[in-house]
Amino acid sequence: MGFSIRPAEAKLDPFPISSFDQAMAILNLSHASALGSGSDLWVLPQVEISQWARKVDWYLNFQISRARNHTPRQPDSELRAILDENHLPYQDHSNPERSQPLLIASHTHLPNQLTLELPVQNKPTAWVQSIHGHWDSLKRPTLRVFLPPAIGPEDFTKLWPEPQTSLDITLVTETNSGNN
Repeated sequence: MGFSIRPAEAKLDPFPISSFDQAMAILNLSHASALGSGSDLWVLPQVEISQWARKVDWYLNFQISRARNHTPRQPDSELRAILDENHLPYQDHSNPERSQPLLIASHTHLPNQLTLELPVQNKPTAWVQSIHGHWDSLKRPTLRVFLPPAIGPEDFTKLWPEPQTSLDITLVTETNSGNN
């Protein structure tokens, strides 16, 4: 049997609060604290629709923009000839689709560990579900979500698949970002 200490009472509690007993805590951050520490994973919509994503991209030395605008090199004619000569197909593993997520190790540029750019495809439910899936596959680090203009905090809370998540999730709305 585990025990927990409740700070107000400062004594052992024989009936600790289970993570299933607590509702998901959603905290809306102000403009001033949006880029501060507190979460290991930041999730952003694409830079084309989000002022916050553009600002974070700047702090990341434009890694998001450069990755999205990168055109991979094509094999030269000599390599193509060798492939054709040996009846081997050329497999292009580059994915120019803008709908693919981009995960960046950002601990040297920002007060977090990872930044995930996850493009919104006009489907708020799919976007929130995708955040949940990536968050879950990354072993559920503390989470900060920079919401796109079309999704408000109430919408996000309703669409989140686990209303009983015991971890706090911080949200930053686009309207808080001002003209930056």
